[in-house]
Amino acid sequence: MSPAWACLLVALLVRPPAGDPLIHFSDLREAARTAPPRHGGALLSFRELRPHGAEIVGRGERCRVAIARFPNAGKTPEHDWLSRELAASLKRLLEDRSPHEFVLTDLPAPPPGDAAGRPGSSGGAARVESLARRTRSDVVIAGGYAVLGNRVEVHVRAVRPSTGEMSAPLRFEGTLDRIGELEGRLAAGVGGALGIRLSDEALGRLDECPTLSAAAFEEYCRGLQAPDGSHTKIRHFQRAIETDPSFAEARYLLGNAYAGIGMTYGYVEWYNMALEEYRHAAALEPGDARVFCAMGLVYFVNGQYELARRSLEEALRLDPEMKLARGYLHRLDAMGQ
Repeated sequence: MSPAWACLLVALLVRPPAGDPLIHFSDLREAARTAPPRHGGALLSFRELRPHGAEIVGRGERCRVAIARFPNAGKTPEHDWLSRELAASLKRLLEDRSPHEFVLTDLPAPPPGDAAGRPGSSGGAARVESLARRTRSDVVIAGGYAVLGNRVEVHVRAVRPSTGEMSAPLRFEGTLDRIGELEGRLAAGVGGALGIRLSDEALGRLDECPTLSAAAFEEYCRGLQAPDGSHTKIRHFQRAIETDPSFAEARYLLGNAYAGIGMTYGYVEWYNMALEEYRHAAALEPGDARVFCAMGLVYFVNGQYELARRSLEEALRLDPEMKLARGYLHRLDAMGQ
């Protein structure tokens, strides 16, 4: 039998492994139908691709996963805010979609003169083991990024120090003005290494970004990273809103910052500023139960119990599982309000 016929016979007899195929052919047809021109991007987005055979975590296994903040490998200190944001986005996007526990941390600095910083190198492996011991983690996610103009390149690896297992090096490219898409691809790739099987719907939500403005998103990230109760945090959220007035999440967090100062120092005017931002956020995102719960708490602390009840009941209507809103409604009941 010729080699060609032998290969054909093997292809016909060997069945593919059980489970989802690497690529859904229905997705291929849909992608081909809606694909942008060649100069506009790749034919397939990451939604049509599923992780395949790359896990270092077994199915059903629950692990503690340490995500090290990504060092900036480029000479662009103005983009250092991405160091925490990329790591935080991984935690944010994966922790509600997997059984694992995620912690944010820092990778120990390499010794002076040691250029071997990547997880797969000998120096990098020692640092990863040290981090795993310090955080009592089963898996460590470590990598780095560089920014050149508007382009961002991220490399990352999942390492299991106890067994020496490592995922294949993962590399992602994106742009600052579409950072949500880059973070979505990053989460999908790392999730595959951690054995996280995401539905098509979940994959489709990974790249959702709270604003279309790259400048507003940068200010928002800087605000998240600023100390709680600081004027720095407030100013970054204010700048995000100045850049994109329809940025509902920034308005909600600015309201939280105002309310925190009001509750700390008892300043009524800060409560009013918080409520103003919450009203804007509720108008932009009327289905966000967190906003109505936050309004209810401010009204409660300010002694406006009827308004507090209305807001908390609306929060509970939107999210019946919201324990904080239910708890404060019980307190109002106990007070006879």
